[in-house]
Amino acid sequence: MMERQATIVGNNVSSLVAAIALADQDWKVKIINPLSSWGGHFGGLTFHNDHFDCGMTFFEFDSFHQYQSDEVLTYNPNLRNDSGKFTSLIKNYVSDLIITKVVPQPKMFFQGEIFGDLIISNDLSIFKKLGVGIKEAIQEELLEIIINPNTSLHAKNKLKNNLFLTNNFNAISLANQGKTFHNLFIESFCKKLIYKNTADFLGIYHRGVWLPLYYPETILSQFEIAPQVLKYTEFYYPYQGYTGTFVNALLMKAQDNTRINIENTTIKSLIFNGGYQLQLTNDHFVETNNLVWGLDLFPLIKLIQENQQPLNYDKASISICFVAILSNMINREFSTLFILDEEFISYRVTNQNICSGSSSLITKIVIEFNTDFATSIGVINEAQIKTRIESELIKLHIIESKTDIQYFYCKHWKNSLMIPSQNSYECFNTEKSMVLRKFPDIKLIGNGSGFMSSSLNDQIIQGLQITKQMEN
Repeated sequence: MMERQATIVGNNVSSLVAAIALADQDWKVKIINPLSSWGGHFGGLTFHNDHFDCGMTFFEFDSFHQYQSDEVLTYNPNLRNDSGKFTSLIKNYVSDLIITKVVPQPKMFFQGEIFGDLIISNDLSIFKKLGVGIKEAIQEELLEIIINPNTSLHAKNKLKNNLFLTNNFNAISLANQGKTFHNLFIESFCKKLIYKNTADFLGIYHRGVWLPLYYPETILSQFEIAPQVLKYTEFYYPYQGYTGTFVNALLMKAQDNTRINIENTTIKSLIFNGGYQLQLTNDHFVETNNLVWGLDLFPLIKLIQENQQPLNYDKASISICFVAILSNMINREFSTLFILDEEFISYRVTNQNICSGSSSLITKIVIEFNTDFATSIGVINEAQIKTRIESELIKLHIIESKTDIQYFYCKHWKNSLMIPSQNSYECFNTEKSMVLRKFPDIKLIGNGSGFMSSSLNDQIIQGLQITKQMEN
């Protein structure tokens, strides 16, 4: 029997998962990585031999899906959060490679105080502590919604109603939560996160920018004697490590497999003539009948049409500060803190030591902010950013005013975060159609598989699914 072989182009988690799974099924696999690192966003960065995540990167091993499945062929990358029905499978997969621990529940900084987090964790206890006027406004609006509901936009329909794919999140949030709740907790955070309004992205992708969508009945019940209680979202994190620990474990497993060959090089040309012929910049030629593409679609489109210009996706510019502080100088400890107050440029602060259970003498803090939001309030150059972030850590009581910071780095990613708008959705489908017209049997994983389907969970399932599809 002829030896089965496949070529995978990519550096992300899905590429490594697919390569390992295929090799385990006796395929001969070549990985071509044209980038300088592995794991993409989940690979993290290193400063002074300290490993940092690029923001909050947690594992989710639980889901609100009504059932769990091992049938990865049923996964649909075009269905928002379809990976949720595979969380048990994902947990087992990750646990075979690394040890994880439950992350202490994230918190939320709102109007100068610390509360339980409702942005991603389903902690609704804040409603007991709001001022009387705010409580009354939220209750009045929610009662009106329940008496005169827009039933087609009720949150229970978000996975089965096409209106969630055509309406923006502003309309859907107002229909479920009312103006006061929306403006206090949703709109303001959205502006800080992506420097756009909730009207600028599609309702079904609200989790794509970490915004909640609760049933109106659930929120209204918080003002009653016996409120509805939601199960808190549990997140997991590599024990004594960072998310790159998982990427490193995958890479090591791939490197140790004799059926996997890795080349770190770029592609000069790609021709399809019954099979795929790749010319690499190191002058190697690769021929394959099974090509798996694990990068963004545009580099592939450039190989199809050299002068093609990128489409005008809607994207946000993100900056991340990586800070090292002596552990005994940390005042307030938490895993992740979401910051809703608009006088802060930071929208999220993560303490990696608390997430991982590390007892290191150095605490690693990661602070995320939107570059354009910071610029809009006059924080422009590196010196201003450092001064501002340090002052915000003091205002949050994380450090004292004269704390000696061991080192401070800030990295900027201009137009790097996809905004799930109608325009971006159409751009993605246009690019994907261009690729599939030229290469109808190419296998797409990672960012190219489906719109907004590149979470850690999605990438693991995509890698396993490709193997099943090729086996069949």
